Amino acid sequence: MINKEYEKLLKHIQKPGRYTGGEYGEVIKDKSAVDVRFAFAFPDMYEIGMSNLGMKILYGIINNLDYAWCERVFAPDKDFAGELTANHLDLYALESGDPLREFDFVGFTLSYELSYSNILYMLSLANIPLLASERSDDLPIIIGGGMCAYNPEPLAEFFDLFAIGEGEDVIAEIIELYREHKTRGLDKCGFLLDCARKIEGVYVPSLYKAEYDADSGKLIKFAPKSQDIPAVIKKRLASKLCDAVRPIVPNIECVHDRITLEIFRGCMRGCRFCQAGFVCRPMRERPAEILNGIAAESYKNTGYDEISLVSLSVSDYSDLYNLASRLKCWTDELNVNLSLPSMRIDAFSQELLAQMSSVRRSGLTFAPEAGSQRMRDVINKNLSEQEILESVKSAFDAGRNTVKLYFMIGLPGETDEDIVAIAELAKTIVGLYQKRENKQNNNRGVTVSISVASFVPKSHTPFCFEAQNSHEELLRKQQLLRDEINSRKIKYSYHDARISKLEAVFSRGDRRLAPVLAEAFRLGACFDGWDERFEYDIWMQAFANCGLNPEDYARREYGYDELLPWDFIDIGVTREFLVSENKQAKSVNTTPNCREQCAACGIANYCTARTTLPQTEPAVPLASTASVSDGIKKTFRIKFEKTDVAKYISHLDLNRLFARSLTRAGLKLAHSEGFNPHPKIVFASTLSLGIDSLCEFTDVKIIGDISAEEISARLQGVFPTGINILDICELNQNSPSHKKFKEIDSTRFLINVNSQSFSAKDLEKLFSVDVHAPKKPGAMINLKDYICSIKFIDDSNGIKIDCTLKTNQQEYLNPQIITKAIDTHFMTLADYSIRKIEMYDKSGECF
Repeated sequence: MINKEYEKLLKHIQKPGRYTGGEYGEVIKDKSAVDVRFAFAFPDMYEIGMSNLGMKILYGIINNLDYAWCERVFAPDKDFAGELTANHLDLYALESGDPLREFDFVGFTLSYELSYSNILYMLSLANIPLLASERSDDLPIIIGGGMCAYNPEPLAEFFDLFAIGEGEDVIAEIIELYREHKTRGLDKCGFLLDCARKIEGVYVPSLYKAEYDADSGKLIKFAPKSQDIPAVIKKRLASKLCDAVRPIVPNIECVHDRITLEIFRGCMRGCRFCQAGFVCRPMRERPAEILNGIAAESYKNTGYDEISLVSLSVSDYSDLYNLASRLKCWTDELNVNLSLPSMRIDAFSQELLAQMSSVRRSGLTFAPEAGSQRMRDVINKNLSEQEILESVKSAFDAGRNTVKLYFMIGLPGETDEDIVAIAELAKTIVGLYQKRENKQNNNRGVTVSISVASFVPKSHTPFCFEAQNSHEELLRKQQLLRDEINSRKIKYSYHDARISKLEAVFSRGDRRLAPVLAEAFRLGACFDGWDERFEYDIWMQAFANCGLNPEDYARREYGYDELLPWDFIDIGVTREFLVSENKQAKSVNTTPNCREQCAACGIANYCTARTTLPQTEPAVPLASTASVSDGIKKTFRIKFEKTDVAKYISHLDLNRLFARSLTRAGLKLAHSEGFNPHPKIVFASTLSLGIDSLCEFTDVKIIGDISAEEISARLQGVFPTGINILDICELNQNSPSHKKFKEIDSTRFLINVNSQSFSAKDLEKLFSVDVHAPKKPGAMINLKDYICSIKFIDDSNGIKIDCTLKTNQQEYLNPQIITKAIDTHFMTLADYSIRKIEMYDKSGECF
């Protein structure tokens, strides 16, 4: 929980809810009762990190260990980072509020190369030396894992160890081994050495040495420094696929506010550009009945109104229709939406569309990747133009008039004709709709959005040997495609080619890039994955300062026999297979998917020799729902407190929070009608961020014959920190004494001022005359017209201001305007806290 020292900083920043913790589902332990403390660090902002399924799974696994406590930390935005630095405070974990320096481990998830600068940013804010060689034994062990760990070399100088592969089992083994060492008092070097020797899938960079040719700069040797260290690191496979059925539910809106249901892991397709398709093999499906139970349990524990079925290619799940049918048996009734974020266009159908959009209508997104058939065969997409057009036509026939398509440019062997084919395919799709439109005699119009990324060669793929197009060539191709689009019905967007270039450098880079990364961070690189914050010139200056050329990594073809920086990592797919697939691409030949025919990639032998395929866990019982057979709808008024960290929850976020909390209590909320139904919840007033309250009200319509007393009992323990239910009553014709929210006329606030710059008498003098302040930019008001009463009291901790302000629909004064007026008059920036005490109607009666 955030402490007072840090909380003072939240008043001066945007979105303070990122830094408070206190969410429903967070794990709080007695730190004196645990042996190992682990800070899970996500190198991006809270809203992105809290959407990450891997973080949710590992958070639960670690916290299920009695002797370990996992907490979370995210990259703070620049405003909060500036406050931390200015006040000489270190970056902290959300659950305890303790600085990262006090933890045993800080574990970073490595999901994107452009987040690497944020890792150094977070270490710096935590006052932890960037280089592993400069960190003493009393500082945390820095561990990395995730997709980018399949080529960890660019980060080798900054990390103590990497976990290669799936983390469900290996993370617990690392923590257990550390606990043993900590008990015996062994040093960090001894622990790292033991990790490398005893735990499969662990890579300790300091135990290996790389050598480069002086003339060509190529890697010529990579080996452990001693014979008892494994020369090859084998990726880990999870013994079972785990879920986060009790995840933390964020207090603020995140990128993906939904249940994430992993229906299978791995991929059978073999698209030659896709790293995940190769490193995540083998493909492991989960039974529909188990997935249905997990989804229901997750719904009961979170209250989310959407379930997203995820995998590398959802439509390749062999029992998809059965799973969708099982889910719809209860999701439709409860207004829970189903979504498919990674649908293959050749598996699309009207029937599946109907299954997925019965509650809310979401957009349709497909990824043909290339416009021409020749190019789709080069990349092994195994997708024909006829299949594309038939699927899009099915969507149009089902009433859709918008579709989004993802493509890549700069692919190996690409010609200008392949670029032009992207525009031609989009035009053909527009034509399909117009033919249908003429037949149906409607004029809704169609929108085809095409989003184009630049090809990035990735490690452990058949295209890892290929050079990326130059920046100039990618810009030329982007413009060529733009010139070919002459219809307003086609929307065109593309990624910054400079970002793709840097991604390619670090995707195929070696440990010589560490100084470049450190130099770029020193020059100001941070949040490079955000287009508006990426500064290309900083990176080019960093390369120049370090004497390296980024083109040597992005623009050079790698030889089939060349030693590559990631060759010491065994993903189960053989080097020979990747070379063969590269040659197949050059010959424009396709390879069947794994269900049609085994291509002998090596993963079958890898799994058989090392372990059986991971088994799934037993089914979770289906969540129970409230009885709604009688169709009764009742409206209840709930009075609640909004204090502690909850005062940093915005009004819109509070609305979502209440809907989810009431759902977790097993209550069925009445919803509005239409394409996007929402719960019928109305709040009495909007409370500004940073103000806590003892008298908030909301009216909620609930389906079912239920009493206020039963609701009160169910609501125990379902809200996050700071939301406390004070009273619940039913609103009906027999309760005419209950006022309507529009009858609220004024509100009493208590303002605590911590300042030595003025006294209570000074404030009395100030407010004895007219005080003008801006209610909004360019609109000055006289505060006395909005103040019903005001008192100033000297206190041992400062000054108390007890005031009642107009807060009706015609006249409304935010108490923060009073504090701003005081600061403006006395030329100071005092420390304030504001509490809402009570609301009144026009007669002065309490609401």
